[in-house]
Amino acid sequence: MIEKEAINVMTQAREDAGQAFLGKVQFNVPQYHAVIKALEKQIPKKPYDVDTECKTFDCPACLSKLYADEDVRDCTYCCVCGQALDWGEKE
Repeated sequence: MIEKEAINVMTQAREDAGQAFLGKVQFNVPQYHAVIKALEKQIPKKPYDVDTECKTFDCPACLSKLYADEDVRDCTYCCVCGQALDWGEKE
């Protein structure tokens, strides 16, 4: 199941049940929210304010200023919040 489908399933389950039981583990509304938030971070987003000369960019999720050792496009995730990054096509 891809991330977007999983988000839809979890969102619907949260709305329908409020509380659900899966085996012996109880999932309540805050746990659904945490799962959805984690899945959303796996969907790559384009970084902001990319400066390839200074090797910096801003995370699209937490807005942290990040620095790269080499090419900024080698960074696939934000090291602060874990957001997946979308650099488009690499040249």
